[in-house]
Amino acid sequence: MKRLAYGRAWVLIVLGIVGAVYWPLHDAALVWDDKFYLHDRAWLREGGQWLQIAMHGFADWGIFFRPLGVALFTLESRLSDAAAAPMHLVSLGLHLLNTLLVGWLAHRLLRDANARSNRVPLACAAMVVYGLHPALTESVAWISSQCDLLVTLFTLLGLLANLTIHVRSRRTALVAACFFLAACAKESAVSFPLLLAITDWMRPVDAVKSRREILVVRVREQWPAYAAILLAGCLYLGLRLWGLGRLAVGDVPAVPSGAPLHLIAFTYLSYWKLLIWPMTGLNPMHEAPAFGAWGLLPFGIDAAALLLAATSLYLLLRRRPLGALMSGFSAALLPVLHIVPTAFDDSAFHERYATTAIAFACAFLPLAAAEVVRGRRFLRLALGLLGLVWLALAVANIRVILPLWADEVRLWKWTLQQNPGSIRAQDALLSTYVERNAVREARPLADALLQNGRDCAKCMLNVAFLALTEHDEQRAVTALGEARRAMDASSPNRALVMGYILATGNLSELQQRPEDAEQAYRAAIQLDPLSPEARMNLALLQARQGRLEEARRTEQEALSLSAADARARRRAEFEQVLRESGEAEHAQP
Repeated sequence: MKRLAYGRAWVLIVLGIVGAVYWPLHDAALVWDDKFYLHDRAWLREGGQWLQIAMHGFADWGIFFRPLGVALFTLESRLSDAAAAPMHLVSLGLHLLNTLLVGWLAHRLLRDANARSNRVPLACAAMVVYGLHPALTESVAWISSQCDLLVTLFTLLGLLANLTIHVRSRRTALVAACFFLAACAKESAVSFPLLLAITDWMRPVDAVKSRREILVVRVREQWPAYAAILLAGCLYLGLRLWGLGRLAVGDVPAVPSGAPLHLIAFTYLSYWKLLIWPMTGLNPMHEAPAFGAWGLLPFGIDAAALLLAATSLYLLLRRRPLGALMSGFSAALLPVLHIVPTAFDDSAFHERYATTAIAFACAFLPLAAAEVVRGRRFLRLALGLLGLVWLALAVANIRVILPLWADEVRLWKWTLQQNPGSIRAQDALLSTYVERNAVREARPLADALLQNGRDCAKCMLNVAFLALTEHDEQRAVTALGEARRAMDASSPNRALVMGYILATGNLSELQQRPEDAEQAYRAAIQLDPLSPEARMNLALLQARQGRLEEARRTEQEALSLSAADARARRRAEFEQVLRESGEAEHAQP
């Protein structure tokens, strides 16, 4: 009992420390996609449309099939009325739960390896490294990353079920269920079977010496679990095919000859750098460098990546814990190494994509470290001291980064500092300035994008909205023309089309063409009936025309679809237009 109480106390202390470090999140705002998809739109908060979205493509991107993640977003949005604090606390809760599971998995691995002492302190050390790993700040601070936290949660639960449940039928069912739930959280769960196989390979086997004999024993023991995983995978693929109408992950971009291998190697090494030294270079965007087909630097990157992968496999085949750590980390990254090219995102990597990989590495870290320092007291002391320094820097890093993720302007200024000249970062910052009506700060960004970002439809829409705010009709016409040209050359999602329609409606009002403006707003409402912005634009137009009864009715519809913190602002804007319209009528002779 004393030992159990001792272990629980250590676990609670670690979780308390991690929670305290991340506690500033409770005051953080919604940023980036969080604000647009979870706050500005009512599609998850109203009616039953969320289920259609969950099963047939989240966020207007047909490549997403994450029904479990969408269900969680829906529950949070409805219970909190799109307030940021409760949703941030859910992210923190998921992170703390994953931290606990990492420690539990580490403890179980140590126990299976017959580590007779220090299991609790070593498992808690794994928890500390995972819970305070700076590369996970994005996963915890950005609510949209809850899918990464969920897939990690069910992966860890599946691995633990495999190690702790002795009744084969129950173990098989739970492992397969965890894999299915992980897949429904995020597509990166495709690495789950490899992680399971690695942990099975590392488990001790009595009276067996050769690797071939170990493989035979493991297959005999685990074939029902592997078969069940295959069945669960087929069920998931069938569900995905029904929901999206396809299994492919998206369009394949045009990549110069020789570049795919360079990009894969660069991304692989970048994730290893994230694991070992995440104290620098963290930010929301990491645009891929321009690789030539040949050259000394690309060749060096390729050679280093291949050597690292080969070393991982060699150590794994020898059943070394360090090999399991390295191979598991690599296996968890396979879905995000651009091995299957997709045009979805032009970033080479994202910190959030490493959430599961870091969890697996941290779970094996105590076992690997124990093997490396066994019998080497000086090395053990040096490694302990280095770990303490690493953790101190990690805590400082997290506390510096959290405020950057808490405010949209700080977030995109930080991103631009790390990615000078990035069109995407400039556009995101411009969008924030336009939303906050910060015209003076927005104008230089709009000028730069109008000069260099004409192929970016969203950029041109933001330039147009700023011009409309300044009543600059000619500039708005130019920007909308460029936006239309860029949209015609691509496959714009619904959000982009909505923005274009609303901007054309605003331009029609500026040009004194209220009939055309009303037609545009009604088209936007037809495209997205749950858009509060489209209805609010129509209500303001009706108020300016003196159609007060219609305007009041439309305004109430807009307010009912708005998040709680947006209602007061929209109501005040509507009343201001009513006052201006009344004053204009009284001023007429």
